[in-house]
Amino acid sequence: MLTPDGLMNLTTETPPIADRFRVGDIWRSHRGKDWQVDKIQRGIARLRALHNRHSTQWRGICDTGKNMANAWERIE
Repeated sequence: MLTPDGLMNLTTETPPIADRFRVGDIWRSHRGKDWQVDKIQRGIARLRALHNRHSTQWRGICDTGKNMANAWERIE
């Protein structure tokens, strides 16, 4: 529930689930691999694999699959 000034009341609600990539965040893919966001450029996030530092992928910052069965999970 929002307070009159538009802020969330933390005593009654939990914070919203992260739904986009941010620099420094660590995410777990639906395949169980961990990835760290190391750069965001023009709405595209570069993810670097923690299991293989040479492996990268580019994804839209909102492309976390939040409404899908194989969604990514934010770890940190």
